[in-house]
Amino acid sequence: MSGQSGIRIRYQVVIDVDGVEVIDEQIINVLRIVKERGSLLAASKSIGMPYSRLWERISKIERLLGRKLLLHRRGGRRGGGSVLTEFGETILKIYGAAKTRLEEAGLARPLYMPIESGDPVVVVSYSHDPVIELILKSLSARGFKIRGVCSGSGLSLAMLVLGEADVSCIHIYDPGLGEYNKPYLERFGLLDRVEYIGGFQRQVVLAYRGDINIDNAEDAFKGILEGRYRVALRNRGSGTRAYFDYLLKRYSEKLGIQVKDIKGLEIEYPTHEEVCRSIESGETDIGLTIRYTAEKHGLKWIHIAWEPYECYVLKNRVWKSPIEEIRKILSKNSITGITAVMPGYRVPDQ
Repeated sequence: MSGQSGIRIRYQVVIDVDGVEVIDEQIINVLRIVKERGSLLAASKSIGMPYSRLWERISKIERLLGRKLLLHRRGGRRGGGSVLTEFGETILKIYGAAKTRLEEAGLARPLYMPIESGDPVVVVSYSHDPVIELILKSLSARGFKIRGVCSGSGLSLAMLVLGEADVSCIHIYDPGLGEYNKPYLERFGLLDRVEYIGGFQRQVVLAYRGDINIDNAEDAFKGILEGRYRVALRNRGSGTRAYFDYLLKRYSEKLGIQVKDIKGLEIEYPTHEEVCRSIESGETDIGLTIRYTAEKHGLKWIHIAWEPYECYVLKNRVWKSPIEEIRKILSKNSITGITAVMPGYRVPDQ
């Protein structure tokens, strides 16, 4: 056994349900950090998992257990964030007791993950967009403490409600009212709590490779509904995914084809970059995205709509220093200079 003296067997506590692994050491770390910091975003940063993915994982665990681990509090005088439920506290204690028994037997390493101290001055939750990412990168380079969380429009609004974010940049369409963003601000109870700080319009397109022959949007959706094209879909909760679902339903009714044989539903792409990359590589055939990213990847496209992409700040956070800088960059004169060199963007007359 020479050369193998450093090999040791370690054990990890896992909580499962009917043989399915549900809670492991990583999720216990999340619960511990939420208990200490009152923030799922802080837990996301500490374990190195995107906020949206962690939110989805916690939700899945809660569905499997049939019980809530976390309660999410709306922002207000007492602040927002997340706290453990009584059941969440119980899970933490059960896991801790089991872990202690392993440690006493010398079978496991101590459960510890340092908690990063100090939150960023401003958290911007946003639906994926190249212009916003350019702005965030520029502000960080200038020394502003700012953190961007690419989470999709729906989760971006949820972060605002919980006080996990200061600014939310969204584009989400309400087909019933035929209006963007404000109906959702109202539903989330945010309409009177936020202030508009600027935005722009983006060109939404159906992107596809040059080896595919498509004449128009109806032709494209007919091919999607008949299962001839594998579609690249943004993640659920994103404004683009919500708009795609609306278009799919509309063309399904118009063409008399049921929504049942859609190829590509099993995969979700968190950014427009990943949507276009999957089409370019041949992994998928077509996807709803923005013109700028489609052209960046050399894809053909069909115009669908111009959509408003808008940024809102919580009124009780406007005092934070980077907010005014974000507002200045998003002002018409400044943002026009940025979008003028990026195809598929425009700034409408105010």
